[in-house]
Amino acid sequence: MKPIIYIILFSAALFACSEVKRNQNNENEQIADIVEVVNVQQSEDTTIVVEDKVEEEVVLNVLTAYLNSDYCDITGDTKKAYSQIKREGSNVASLTLDEANAPLDIPDGEEFLPPTVTETFAYYPLKDGGCLVLWYYDASEWGRKIFAVYTFKDKQLKRLKNSFPPFDSEFIDSDPSFDWDELVKFNGTEVVYFRQDCWPTKFDADCFGMTQGGMEETVYKFNGSGFEKEN
Repeated sequence: MKPIIYIILFSAALFACSEVKRNQNNENEQIADIVEVVNVQQSEDTTIVVEDKVEEEVVLNVLTAYLNSDYCDITGDTKKAYSQIKREGSNVASLTLDEANAPLDIPDGEEFLPPTVTETFAYYPLKDGGCLVLWYYDASEWGRKIFAVYTFKDKQLKRLKNSFPPFDSEFIDSDPSFDWDELVKFNGTEVVYFRQDCWPTKFDADCFGMTQGGMEETVYKFNGSGFEKEN
């Protein structure tokens, strides 16, 4: 009788040890799964940070090339202008200047800005390398709104000729009356002037929008080499 009892007790002990080991294995597998998920999440987060950093460097490099180029019409301290660059998206940055195209110098506590000029830059990676850069100059106080297209490659910025998106004719001022503005001579080839009631609505990573009078929006989609009007 005793041997049978010993066998039963020994079997029960083996079963209990097996259950403990199985539970420990399950817990270890769950912990490993959690660690794997955390590691994947950390890796994804790191990738996002790296991508953001690369995009930030591109748009800042574009601004640096502009400030050091003959295209730049900013007066005064360009280093101060660089320090006032405003990021507005992963591919967009802008500068806000005073009416003389100089960096803003606003006293502490000043609530009202003088008439200002805004220069906006948006870049789009080209499938053949480098990127396309859209430049929009907005001096709405006196109706001067200018648009140009550049290429940016090997830290060099070059304004293109006859490379505008297919703008609707109602957006364009074909005969701007700025006798003092030397860019007027490039109107229709290297720059276009927008009408007073027309302006870009947005510069997204894959498109930009235009409107007349703030009504309907026309979207121009980037295709890797240029822009196409969306239907």
